[in-house]
Order: sequence, then C-alpha cells, then structure tokens
Amino acid sequence: MDTPEFTRALEAWAEAAFLARESPREMKRFLNRLRFANTGPTTPDGPTMVGLAVLAHKDRRRVEAFRDGRIGLEALSGTSRNDQDAFAEAVERAMAALRSDGLPFQPSPEDARAFLDAWTAVTVRA
Repeated sequence: MDTPEFTRALEAWAEAAFLARESPREMKRFLNRLRFANTGPTTPDGPTMVGLAVLAHKDRRRVEAFRDGRIGLEALSGTSRNDQDAFAEAVERAMAALRSDGLPFQPSPEDARAFLDAWTAVTVRA
C-alpha cells in the first residue's frame, strides 16, 4: 500500500511521468516498476523516489550524472534550462506542488545511488 506522501508525489509528478513517454502502456509499466522498486529497504522517501523515477523514466543518464556529482540538482530537474519544454515545465509544476505541501524534492547523490540500485534491479515487461 502506498503511503500518503508517496500518493501525493504520484499525483504531483503524474503529468511529467506521462510526458516522459507518452503512452498509456509506458505509464502502466512505469508505475509497476516504481511500486516494485519502492519496496526495497534502502529506497529514498516517497517524494524523492517518485521524482527520481520520473526523471530516470525520461533520461536515466541524467540521474546517473547527478549521482556521480557531474551535474547539480538544477540540471537534474531541468530547471536550469532557458528553453523550457513541456516536460521541464511539468517537472517545475510538480516540484512547486510538493514544496507547497511541505514535501520538497531535494535528493542527494546518495538518494540517487539508492534509487538507481533499486530501479535497475527491476525489469517490467509488457
């Protein structure tokens, strides 16, 4: 069962998750993978887990670069870009919604490491 924070994070990040890969089947696969990966004992908290999953769903290499210290949080989330696309704008809306609920998206490289360990251990096939 999802925690209230995890559920709120899913609601906030839903638009960005869909825009990452615009297919109902991909969204279902993403949600199944996220919920399974979230069962690990060392996964980040709900809002962090969901946010990192959405960003990895779009481009796992950015999350890996953040984990390795090659980029910062702004580059990870896309908020440092001048030319905003629909995905980046949805990410900003998700982050603002979570901030207003007292659930800011502020992952650390250690969170990204724990997330990627859980995320890459899961394969979901259609």
